[in-house]
Amino acid sequence: MSGKRPSFIELASGRFHFLVAEQRFSGPELRAPGDRIPAIGHVRYHRSDVTIEIRHVVGFMGENYVETQYRRAGSADRDWVKLGSNTTHTGYQLRRALDLQAKAVKATLGLAQAHC
Repeated sequence: MSGKRPSFIELASGRFHFLVAEQRFSGPELRAPGDRIPAIGHVRYHRSDVTIEIRHVVGFMGENYVETQYRRAGSADRDWVKLGSNTTHTGYQLRRALDLQAKAVKATLGLAQAHC
C-alpha cells in the first residue's frame, strides 16, 4: 500500500458500485476536480430511465461538500432533484456523506437498505 489517501473519485465509485453491479447502470462517468478553486469533480451513472450524479465541491473558505442528485430520462438539464448534501472537511466526513447519500439513492430507487 502506497499510503496515499483515496480520492473522492475512488471513494464515490466504490460506494456507488451497487448501481452497476445490481441495478444495470452504466458508468461511472468520471470528471476529476480541477486544480483551481472552486474545484468540482463528479461521478455519474446512467440507466435508461434515470441519471445519478455525485458531486464533490471544494470551494472558497472551506466550503467543501458532497451533493447527490438525479434526473429522470427526458427531463431538461435544469430538472435535477437533490437527494442529499453534506459538508466534507475531513476524510471521515467525506466517507460518511457518501454512505448517507448511497442510502438516499437506494431509497429513491426502492432498494433495501441492508448494505451500503
